[in-house]
Parts: sequence; C-alpha cells; structure tokens
Amino acid sequence: MILDLTNKFSSAQVVTITAASENVIDLGVSSRDVGNGEVVPVYIEVDTALTGLTSLQVTVQTDDAEGFGTAVNVVSTGVILAADLVSGYQFAIIQLPLKLVGRYIRLNYVVVGTAGAGSLTAGITMGNQQNG
Repeated sequence: MILDLTNKFSSAQVVTITAASENVIDLGVSSRDVGNGEVVPVYIEVDTALTGLTSLQVTVQTDDAEGFGTAVNVVSTGVILAADLVSGYQFAIIQLPLKLVGRYIRLNYVVVGTAGAGSLTAGITMGNQQNG
C-alpha cells in the first residue's frame, strides 16, 4: 500500500476531542468525479491506542470553501468502540463516493466520551493492505 503525502488527511494526528483532520485535500474543482470509475478507498489506522473515550466515528466531509463553513458529510465509518481502538487497528474500508459535491475534502473525527490519548493516520490510497 502506498500512502502519498499529498493525499494524507492525518499523520499520527492526536485525536482526543471531536476535530477535523489536520490536512484538507483540494480536488481543484467542485462537483468532481473521483477515481475515474474506480473505487477510491480511504485508509484509517490507529497509531497510538485511543484511551478513555467511549467510541469514535470518522466522517468524510466536503465543501466548496477550504474553511469548511458549510461542510457536507458524505460517508462515515461505523461507530468503533474503545476496546477496538488499539495500536495497529485498521478501520473497515470506506470509499469516496464517485461524485463529490465540493472542491475540498477532509475527515472529521467524532469522539464520544473523554479521550486521554491516541493518534491516527489517514489518507486516500489506491488500495488498502488487508492483514489477517
């Protein structure tokens, strides 16, 4: 699996409260088809165990403005319980919708409970490695 720097949403980003990814990806134009008909997976992995929280959900958001004043949620992971958020845990693959309505995309990490520590790495890949 290759994770390109320009397609990374987060690189060992500390996630202890609900927050947006540290990076935003600019698609260059609004209402753009992504993937040219191919599946475009989003890779999300726990680098350091997330502790203290109850659960975490990750949502892909899009907007025409880089500041995300009117963010639109386009797809989300399921709710992941704290017990699963250990180092090395990879989220079930979510895919970018074929047609995104905004120019910019980011992830939004929705934390339930009070997290004490933990970090995530996430980005767009051409295919995610599946260990197991």
